[in-house]
Amino acid sequence: SGIPTTNRSWQFSCLRCASGFLIICRQPLMSQLWEVVGGADKGGIVVREARETASLALPERLATGAIIEEVLIAGERLHYKKVSGSGPERGWVTMRLAHKDLVIPTKSPAPSTQGTQSPGAVPVVEASAKSADASAPSETCDMPRNLRPACEIAAPGLLPCPILGPMKVYTSPKKAREAASKRLVGDMYGLPFPQTPEDLSANFGAAWLTKALHAAGTLPKDNTVKRFFDCKRFEGGGSGPKAIFKVEYAKPDDALDTTLFVKFPYTLEENANQRIVESRARFGDNWGGETNFNRFLSPHVPFPVPKFYFADVCRESTEAILINACVPWSEKGKTSFSNFEVFPPCGKCEDYTLTRPEEYYFAIMHRLGTFSGLAKADKLGPEAKKLNWLACNADNDVNAAPNLVGGANARTFVEVIAPHWFSEKVRSKDFLDKFVSKFDDFTYNREWRRIVDFLYGDAKYIGLCHQNGNTDNCFFYRGGDGTVSAGILDWGSTAPMSYASSFMGSTIGALAEMLAEYDERLVRAWADAYHAVGAPRIDVDELLLRYRLSTCISACGVYSSVDSYAGKLETAKASAEKFKDAPAYNCEAIRADFGTKFGMSMLYNRITLFALKGDYYWSALPELLKRSGGR
Repeated sequence: SGIPTTNRSWQFSCLRCASGFLIICRQPLMSQLWEVVGGADKGGIVVREARETASLALPERLATGAIIEEVLIAGERLHYKKVSGSGPERGWVTMRLAHKDLVIPTKSPAPSTQGTQSPGAVPVVEASAKSADASAPSETCDMPRNLRPACEIAAPGLLPCPILGPMKVYTSPKKAREAASKRLVGDMYGLPFPQTPEDLSANFGAAWLTKALHAAGTLPKDNTVKRFFDCKRFEGGGSGPKAIFKVEYAKPDDALDTTLFVKFPYTLEENANQRIVESRARFGDNWGGETNFNRFLSPHVPFPVPKFYFADVCRESTEAILINACVPWSEKGKTSFSNFEVFPPCGKCEDYTLTRPEEYYFAIMHRLGTFSGLAKADKLGPEAKKLNWLACNADNDVNAAPNLVGGANARTFVEVIAPHWFSEKVRSKDFLDKFVSKFDDFTYNREWRRIVDFLYGDAKYIGLCHQNGNTDNCFFYRGGDGTVSAGILDWGSTAPMSYASSFMGSTIGALAEMLAEYDERLVRAWADAYHAVGAPRIDVDELLLRYRLSTCISACGVYSSVDSYAGKLETAKASAEKFKDAPAYNCEAIRADFGTKFGMSMLYNRITLFALKGDYYWSALPELLKRSGGR
């Protein structure tokens, strides 16, 4: 079979496959250990529930470096139970793929790494940005161009341009409004640009697109945009108008996308509040992060992101634009997909529409760990260290903002406003008493300062992050091995920040039941991907402590956000009248309003998470206090 063997005794048996043929199986009379050596660039190797390669793939990979014990071998499939490392405890794996060993025999378990990675795992093989993902033989045969790693499909002729300057923060709403009223040129390419999809269609069109793409170097100088047409708004997200449009080139080229995507900040006329909030850096440097990533970093990223065509920002006027290749979404309602066929988009905070949502989160965490690891290892290109980011710190991290009310508003919401949404346990006095008491410790007047100073006190646990990597900011597909893979969108507010805090942006819309079961494994999957690309070793148990503290701090922020519903008894009673006919937090009436859907989903799931697993999270604070000599 080409599989390496050792000198030992075997017991042979037969299995009958689905087609009726007998497969000779071997089972060792003495236990044989194997080391996982494949999948270093993907966070490990695929594990399936049964011997057949068409059987269900488990959402979590078996990490490179894991040690497993052989249960049974059938052909080139190995049934194992895990000895050390991260990944499923049991399952079936392929032993060899495209002439490469995925597992090799070993004589003893891996030595301890003292908590620097998944327990018991041996060091993973380093991968460079150019090799990660692209080297997997199972995913290169039929993969369409738009799902290949961004470093493979980036425009070869990208032209130099000035580095975008630091964000100009307008603390005064009046000055922010005055700035947004101006029409100026972009800081990077010196071109005027449209402000809305309608402006692009009516006043800019093909001639402007040719200029813009020539300036960026994404369209060869001997080619032009011959025709611009079919521009339609694309509904999704809340940061500004988006549209999909089509183009025809004078010289057709398979490397050039003909369906493109464009996004802008809102104009004052369409949504003045959002424009002013963004100009005050309420959620970081949204358009600077988007532009810096797409222009300067995406050509070095080893996983799918939409191909860059043009972006610019005017810091003075807060105007911005981004043009990328359009993701080839499937139609909503479709449920059956071929490999490499992109699923329909997932709405924000609508994970309840997904089957096995944990699969999607493992895919996300692998990508985000890869990105942060490459940034830490300085593998994201020559401009990476020159870019201006609005770095987060203990005082401006939106996911760790101070609050005064702890869990009090959440309790009012459960008891007065929408008790019919919540389980009997959540409604119980014992739980709610404990809930409020525990969250009091995370408020501004208690331990908030100690916690955020801890989160930002060690540079090993701070780095460049995509801080909004949830399911509505990704596109998903099944790769050649049948597992869910992700491409990442919406790099706005990308910034250096506490790694643990960045996880909040990825999990804040997650279902409580999924997170309660998979939270620790998801953090370990992020860390495995981070280490696999050569980032300095970090202690995963320490990272988990920080994740637990961040989850508590950000939950307080969620509870504070419903002050307008639950801050006073009178408003709570009025809110109860509003929600009495809404049967659930995710009913159609609530889903119809973007802001309400977002807020209610976060609230419901962050309350329910602590009903399911509160002690795990709350116990992080005593651990920190014991270490720091606190009360």
